[in-house]
Amino acid sequence: MEGTCLCKVVCVKITDDNLFGSQRRGHLCHCVNCRKVAGGLYGANLTIETGKIQITGEDNIMRYDDPETSSGTPVQRYFCKARGILPAPEWKSFLMDMQEWEMPLDGTMQFKKQSYGEKVDGSPEKSATLDPRN
Repeated sequence: MEGTCLCKVVCVKITDDNLFGSQRRGHLCHCVNCRKVAGGLYGANLTIETGKIQITGEDNIMRYDDPETSSGTPVQRYFCKARGILPAPEWKSFLMDMQEWEMPLDGTMQFKKQSYGEKVDGSPEKSATLDPRN
């Protein structure tokens, strides 16, 4: 899986054959700060081993140690220094459930329902970053 920040100065690539397999490493967090960072009802997080992450443009990443978590354990949050935003996704699914005010992300594949199902009109054939099926 690969993604970039919106201005493309930072690229993050995760090399894990079992990323979404039997080992569950993702979680949804509903704390106030995760909701703020995600801009939604919850933050979606993955815990990945350091050796399985490759970062290009790492000098453009800013780290913020967030001490105000519901658990009391500080969380590290990372942002692009150039624009101050999180990495852009490869694709978005279930756009039929998107809010009217949500804007599409340029260069991101967009699907009406499930991933790699029917695309939204105007969606690129491939992500501007990487199509994980190739």
